[in-house]
Amino acid sequence: MIYYAIKVLISAVIIVAVSEFSKKSSLVGGIFASILRAEHR
Repeated sequence: MIYYAIKVLISAVIIVAVSEFSKKSSLVGGIFASILRAEHR
């Protein structure tokens, strides 16, 4: 259960970070999101 909660928390932080980066620069946000998606697999 703890593992699941930590995974959800980390995912939420990543989503917020990508969203904030995308507000400032869609290119940087896109690159950041694709790198994180590749590492997540």
